[in-house]
Amino acid sequence: MSGWIKIEDQLPPEDKQVLCSDGCDVFIASHHNSFFTGEFHDLLWVTHWMELPEPPSPPTE
Repeated sequence: MSGWIKIEDQLPPEDKQVLCSDGCDVFIASHHNSFFTGEFHDLLWVTHWMELPEPPSPPTE
């Protein structure tokens, strides 16, 4: 997995959930038509983003 990507270097794929940061907090959001939206509100000040990690593997017995 790659590290944080600056918004001015590259935007995430549209409508794909990614990890986002505004420089203080980290949250999951998606990008559409130049806006970021998250679970609780619209996020206008995103500075960095990165792909979500793969989910953990199910336990084996």
